Amino acid sequence: MSSSEQWSDDGKRKKDDSEEMFYRSKKTRRTPSKDANPKENTYPRRRVEHRVKTLTQKKIHMVEQMNEIMLLLKNLAGDIKEIKGEQTSNKEETKLLQEEIRKLRDEQEQFKDEIKRLRDVHKKETELQEEIRKLRDEQEQFKDEIKRLRDVHKKETEEMDNLKKEVKAANEEIERLKAENRRKNIIVQGLEISANNPKELKAKMENFIEKELGAAIKIESAKSWEKKHAWLIEKELGAAIKIESATKLGEKTCLVELNNKDDKATIMSNKSKLRNHRQKIYINDDMTKKEREKQKLIRKFAKEEKEKGKEVKIGYNRVIVNGEEWRWNKEKDEIKKKKFILMMI
Repeated sequence: MSSSEQWSDDGKRKKDDSEEMFYRSKKTRRTPSKDANPKENTYPRRRVEHRVKTLTQKKIHMVEQMNEIMLLLKNLAGDIKEIKGEQTSNKEETKLLQEEIRKLRDEQEQFKDEIKRLRDVHKKETELQEEIRKLRDEQEQFKDEIKRLRDVHKKETEEMDNLKKEVKAANEEIERLKAENRRKNIIVQGLEISANNPKELKAKMENFIEKELGAAIKIESAKSWEKKHAWLIEKELGAAIKIESATKLGEKTCLVELNNKDDKATIMSNKSKLRNHRQKIYINDDMTKKEREKQKLIRKFAKEEKEKGKEVKIGYNRVIVNGEEWRWNKEKDEIKKKKFILMMI
């Protein structure tokens, strides 16, 4: 039951009580005056009753209005209380909303800062991308330049290689010509040489070759007795050696330039006669520096093989070890063993 209905019931109950009390009062008998006339008192009594009834109705109406007012006041108090509660709730909600707004503003500021930071990052990224693009362009230019330089270098390298080949071929040709020119020359080592004059030196070498090796010396002097002597030697030995020149290389070393290779072959075939000479005299081929270095390596190899107890014979650009021939390899600059077996030199 609602509060308004309860107030309505209370008001009705009070109205009923008032009417009942009124009716009870009407039924109350009063002692009439002894000399009063009943007919004369009837009209005033009715007026009083009507007035009482009217007042009672007004009172009832006032009570009802009071009840309604009380009900309204009660409802109003509830509404006020509810409004106050809502106001309290609204205050809390307002406070929460204010806090939420504050947080949102803080977040908004953070967002602004983040947006600014992201814009700065984006700006930097854009700048970096532009820098990278420029670097890539430069890199492409460098690549093109490197390619061009490589092409130039390749061309220059090819030209240099060709030039090296030409120089090598020229050096080999020069070396060959030098070697060819020295093929007819000999080097005499171990012979005491006191003469410095070319003519005296040549005469001494002619005397040595004729005396020690038994080879005739071809004399082209204008003197008749020298011609006769040379003819006699050539007749007896069947050979005549002509010395073009003699050059002193050291205290005991002399370069002898002969007329031809045959003269050299004659001397080289007779140099074994020097084995029993009181002096240690050696006759070797006249070689270039490169040939001497090469021959030095060949002799070193021959010495090592001989120390191993093998039979070794040294020739020009070759060594015979136990019947196997080893030759100098020009391409690899080393001595190599040949596949076939050489029986004799």
